Amino acid sequence: MKNYRELEKTLISLEKKSYSAYKSLKGEYKYDNYILSIDHVQSDPYAPPSKMRIVMPRKVSGIPEELTDTKDKEIAVSDFLTRNFYKEVRKREK
Repeated sequence: MKNYRELEKTLISLEKKSYSAYKSLKGEYKYDNYILSIDHVQSDPYAPPSKMRIVMPRKVSGIPEELTDTKDKEIAVSDFLTRNFYKEVRKREK
């Protein structure tokens, strides 16, 4: 597993490279409290989008166990997190 500094260096080196060069990003990157997993990298502008996920211990997330103890609750929490992540990313795009 690589660390996040390696990811930063790789991203800088990929500046203005072709889409196919970005495939080298696939893998797991260790941060202090979580792991970023890049599962799929978009191969061209018309291909399916890249897929990434964050893996972190429940204690770090601060999400109480009772909020995810059923499938419905797990889906609700996942939806909430995804919508808020999207909202925060959109704020930073401007």
